[in-house]
Amino acid sequence: MVLLLPLSGRPFVYSSIGDIDINSGDLRWQTYLFSLLIKEEIQETYFSREVRRLGIPVGQDRIWEHRIMITLFRRRGYQYGGTVVDLAELINILNSTDTSDQDRIAILQRALTALQKGNCREISRLRRELYFNLIEGRKEESSSPTSNNQKE
Repeated sequence: MVLLLPLSGRPFVYSSIGDIDINSGDLRWQTYLFSLLIKEEIQETYFSREVRRLGIPVGQDRIWEHRIMITLFRRRGYQYGGTVVDLAELINILNSTDTSDQDRIAILQRALTALQKGNCREISRLRRELYFNLIEGRKEESSSPTSNNQKE
């Protein structure tokens, strides 16, 4: 047991790897113990569920890219690390603004294309752009003098 202690932080002793399928936005968690796969779980995300609901075509094959690797003593992020959060926030913005399905399709196709190209910054930029255009735009409309006159 004492001999294994220095190795306990190494990925081949224990690791949990989180991946994203760049063709759909689904997530996969794989857990390894002594380099043997002991558990694998695939789950839909808000993004992938919405893409499927709207009938947006996705690639037939799953292409998994690393998001995070966790060992006993370390955590390592990868290029796609924050993308899941950005995609979930994108869906939250669309839901909170009652965006039409037609507009959702255009926006989510743009996000899916960026995901497939590995352009995570574009997804983050799209999320910020939508936030300021949809959320902040509605705040400005409701506080403008013309909107107050129309309510009277």
